[in-house]
Amino acid sequence: PPPPADPLAPPPPADPLAPPPADPFAPPPPPGQPV
Repeated sequence: PPPPADPLAPPPPADPLAPPPADPFAPPPPPGQPV
């Protein structure tokens, strides 16, 4: 099995093409705006 994640290892670099993670605390977009 793969080794467990190292808690001290830096996080992987963000993928510039990946969409940002959804923020569960962000307010919903105003109606009528493109999503």
